Amino acid sequence: MKKLVSLIICAALLIPFLPAEKASAAENISKEMQAMIELGVITGYGYGIYKPNATVTRGEFATFLYRAFNLPEGPHAFTDVNKSSSLAKGINAAAKAGIVKGTSTTTFSPGQLISREQMSIMISRTLDYKGAAKKSAALKFLDKHKIGASAVSSVQRMVGHGIISGYKSGSGYVFKPQETATRNTTAAYLYRTFGELGMAVPKPPAQTYTLSEYEKQVITLTNKERTARGLKALSTDTALSKVARIK
Repeated sequence: MKKLVSLIICAALLIPFLPAEKASAAENISKEMQAMIELGVITGYGYGIYKPNATVTRGEFATFLYRAFNLPEGPHAFTDVNKSSSLAKGINAAAKAGIVKGTSTTTFSPGQLISREQMSIMISRTLDYKGAAKKSAALKFLDKHKIGASAVSSVQRMVGHGIISGYKSGSGYVFKPQETATRNTTAAYLYRTFGELGMAVPKPPAQTYTLSEYEKQVITLTNKERTARGLKALSTDTALSKVARIK
């Protein structure tokens, strides 16, 4: 233990100061994504990593819908979905519910990235599956002409239900229909759909972190050695300490 502490102290003496915002690798996870994580709808990549800005595929989104709305399992539907794939169950369930369609009569293209307008179509079908009343609103997006004909009514419905609002752009808003959806965007869509269906979502836990006695001791011993050598004492960064513990 003493040897480990000595090594940590030596490293702290040699490593230059870094601004907390540069040194911390904490992810910027939205409250909507945190709620979906709490429900087990969105899972991580291990070690507490969730990659909120990572893109989402058609197969992943079908799986999120399967988990979020407890869809019953369905028969294997597509030749390009491996039966042993972790996404197969979600894709088959969403297909049986009529929420997702194939890119052909026999294929689904599970690895294809999903766009915002494609998500709108699938969520509109989800609302139908759950028996939600239809709400529709006129589209005022500056780029509404870029929305595919097959997606217009679904996007109108998403606006009517308050599930999407678009991005601020100049004097108005844009929808960016072909933009690839991220995990954060997906979580926001699902979170608002939960609200429209009257489904409860958990409140995200307070983002707190308490230093262990060992961590406090390391900081104290490090600063004692730095002070003895005429160096400025290090300040505590709980966000950085949290990531260090995870790693």
